[in-house]
Amino acid sequence: NALGKPTNHIPTTAQCSVCHSASAATFAPATMSHSGTTGPVAAGNCASCHNGAYLFVNALAKPGTHILTTAQCDTCHFSTVGWAGATYTHAASAAGTCSTCHNGLSALGKPPTHIPTGLQCDNCHTNFIAFKPARMNHAGTTGQCATCHSGSYASINALAKPATHIPTASQCDSCHVNGFVAWSPSVMSHAGLAGQCAICHSGAYVSQNAQTKTPTHIPTAQQCDTAGCHSSTVSWATATLNHATVAPPVAGRCSSCHNGTSALGKPTNHVPTTAQCDTCHSGFVAFAPALMNHSGTAGPAAAGNCATCHGGAYTAINAQAKPATHIPTTQSCDVCHTTVAWKPTSYSHSGVTPGTCANCHNGTNALGKRATHLPTTASCDACHANYNAFAPARMNHAATAGPAAARNCATCHSGAYLAINAQIKPATHVPTVQQCDTCHTSTATWATAAYTHDASAVGNCATCHNSVTALGKPTNHIPTNAQCSTCHNNYVAFRPAQMSHAGATGPAAVGNCATCHSGSYTAVNALAKPATHIPTTSQCDVCHTRGYVTWSPSTMSHAGLAGQCSTCHSGAYLAQNAQAKTPTHIPTALQCDTAGCHSSTTSWAPAPPATTASPPLASPPCTFPPRNPATSAIAPASPGCR
Repeated sequence: NALGKPTNHIPTTAQCSVCHSASAATFAPATMSHSGTTGPVAAGNCASCHNGAYLFVNALAKPGTHILTTAQCDTCHFSTVGWAGATYTHAASAAGTCSTCHNGLSALGKPPTHIPTGLQCDNCHTNFIAFKPARMNHAGTTGQCATCHSGSYASINALAKPATHIPTASQCDSCHVNGFVAWSPSVMSHAGLAGQCAICHSGAYVSQNAQTKTPTHIPTAQQCDTAGCHSSTVSWATATLNHATVAPPVAGRCSSCHNGTSALGKPTNHVPTTAQCDTCHSGFVAFAPALMNHSGTAGPAAAGNCATCHGGAYTAINAQAKPATHIPTTQSCDVCHTTVAWKPTSYSHSGVTPGTCANCHNGTNALGKRATHLPTTASCDACHANYNAFAPARMNHAATAGPAAARNCATCHSGAYLAINAQIKPATHVPTVQQCDTCHTSTATWATAAYTHDASAVGNCATCHNSVTALGKPTNHIPTNAQCSTCHNNYVAFRPAQMSHAGATGPAAVGNCATCHSGSYTAVNALAKPATHIPTTSQCDVCHTRGYVTWSPSTMSHAGLAGQCSTCHSGAYLAQNAQAKTPTHIPTALQCDTAGCHSSTTSWAPAPPATTASPPLASPPCTFPPRNPATSAIAPASPGCR
């Protein structure tokens, strides 16, 4: 029935009269009311209309030069009547993106007088409302100072070198390193300026701290850094004169400069000397440490003049004096002490009376006996023959009194003084309570001990001779369980020994000869049967009964050998007195003892006549008439005799 909003009307839910109030007959002119709190005109809804679609009704959109943003218009534009007076909020902008807008079109760009830089605005300009004040960010500009500090930008505080500046073509940051905020303090960079010291250190730039030589300076026309004299460009105090390049050479003429005016001289407490400095001071950089040269043949350093300096007046400069505990002496120091160090010292004992050691070696003036020392009242030199060192020392046992006297061995050899070689009996020692010198006659070595075997040792040999405490039987010893003293009656050596066969038991018992006389012990004189011995399995003592000292004479025992006569009496053993039949013997193959012919094994004659053991006779039998006692004549035999 009446006109409604056309299709291209600004989108709104407000009544027409909110904007169209001028004429009820026409819709124009109309005034857009942005005061609504809802609908398209609510805060943050600007793009609903100001998007370019409604330009024909004056709903302007962002121009092409507008700052790039997706924010709603009312974020920056607070007036709905005009766009001017907008305030941009940089809070939403990313750091380092300033040139996106500040390009001279969308927003202000760098003016023609701006310091040349490709950095983003926010590197220096921290205030987003105004560009001032700004602080120059010099990060990344090292070595480019002259680009700005050339005088062209003095109006914006890029200062250039003043007329009084030290002449240099170096960049400012070579010396001005204080954060580019202030020029002072600055540290002069002397890099690359070797040998050019006089350009600045001539007096023209004293106000800039380029110092010149003082009136008392060592006279020289050399550059300050020549030969490294002033090696520090920060302070002159650490100057080190290179004495090697001075002409003429400095050797022996130190006092030319070291006179207390041009250079340091001897202080008032210096060791008295007329020698040049380099006699003792070998370091030209510092006077200390110095090594006193005592080799002078005249003056205070001459031999025997030690007390000139070492009297106590110069202890502050290490000329030490004798301490209170020093050995009492009036001799000059160099009699005993070398001039390089006090220790080690070689004390000259040449004038000391023997036996007076304790005058100094009392634990105060010189070393005394330690708590672990062997108890003795003897003078040190009784044992200590080396005056330079107490070791090695040899104990003097010759003293006739005190702990070293005879029979006092246990005083020291008790175990309390093992650390100083006063040995004790080892666990394997022969058990005894006797003093050491009872057996050990040498105080130099124990090995030559001669043990005294008194009566208590007889029959008790195995107590010590068990191969642990003392020598035991060797592996090739004749087997026996008898005590050593049974055979060995020499206590100093085991040889010679006399075998005692008197034992009633054991290997030496009667009938046990073969135990030793088997050939296994010939090395210890236990002889075995020789190859020429009469063959027998009997024990030796069956025949050899003469005291076991010698094998001959012996008596052959024929017991148990009946009918075996020819075994020995065959002629093979004549040397052993086993006789054979004589040439005149009745021819027979019978054994000697057959039918009792030779009934005696001691003597062959007379042999009884043959009896039934003779060969059979022919009949009639052979008979012998009885002997005529009166005439002793033998009657003729019967015819049956052959």
